[in-house]
This record gives sequence, C-alpha cells and structure tokens, in this order.
Amino acid sequence: MTRKKQPSVLKRYMLSYIFVFSIPLILLVFLINTIYIQNIREDITQLNETYLTQLDAELDRTFDDLHSMRDFINHENSFPAGAVYMNNQYNEYNNLVRVYRQAVDSVQSMFIIYPNQSFIFSPHGTNSIEALLEYGPEFKSADNPNDYVR
Repeated sequence: MTRKKQPSVLKRYMLSYIFVFSIPLILLVFLINTIYIQNIREDITQLNETYLTQLDAELDRTFDDLHSMRDFINHENSFPAGAVYMNNQYNEYNNLVRVYRQAVDSVQSMFIIYPNQSFIFSPHGTNSIEALLEYGPEFKSADNPNDYVR
C-alpha cells in the first residue's frame, strides 16, 4: 500500500497565514480605493460648482454691461430715432458704434437698428438689414446703405 504524500506542516501553516492576512489586506485596499474615489468625485463636484459660480457671475456682469450700454445709447442723443441720416453722418455714427463696442469687452459685434429705417449702423459700416441677414455680422460696408436694399 502506498501512502499519499501529505504536505508538510510548514506549507500548511504558510497557506493558512497567507489567507488569514491576505483577506484583511484586500479589504483594506478596497476600502482605501473606495474612499479615494469618493474624495476625487467630491473634489470634481466642488470644482465644477466653483466654475459654474464664476461663469454665472461673469454672465451677470456681461449682461449688466450690455443693459447699461443699451440704456446709455437710448438716452444719449447721438442717434436720434427716426431722423433721416445723410451720407456724411454715416461715418460719424459708425465710429460711435465702434467706440460703444470697445467699451464692453465681451461684445464682438454691435449694431444700431431703428425699426423705421432700412439700414443699420455697425463698427464695419452702414448697410441694410437684409445685408446683415444675408452676409452675417462681418459684411463689407456700403457707401450708400440703399445699395443693399432689395
């Protein structure tokens, strides 16, 4: 009869100690990883909230600037509503629009449009409303805004 070879006592004890110490070690690593991931999520959430708060404040400032610019233009008599503009006044009004646009950093294009007039004033020149709609805000200036009127 042959005897089965039994593992040595040292191997049996080593395996049992490895299992006994590896289970808490694995649990500890899992716990640390979970806490680390939770902290990262909280930091990202807090950072996003900070960015959104800053963006909200910046948008509020921009809209306040735009409203004050609108009120300034409405109350100033540089652009009298309903007046018939002469060609020599066009450049003066376009320069005023350019100055107003530069006063607010966030504004890239600005247009003065009167409902009773068929043209607009912009930093790029005077043109018709149709030209603005067709060619976009970077249209070329016409000497006579009626050139673009259809």
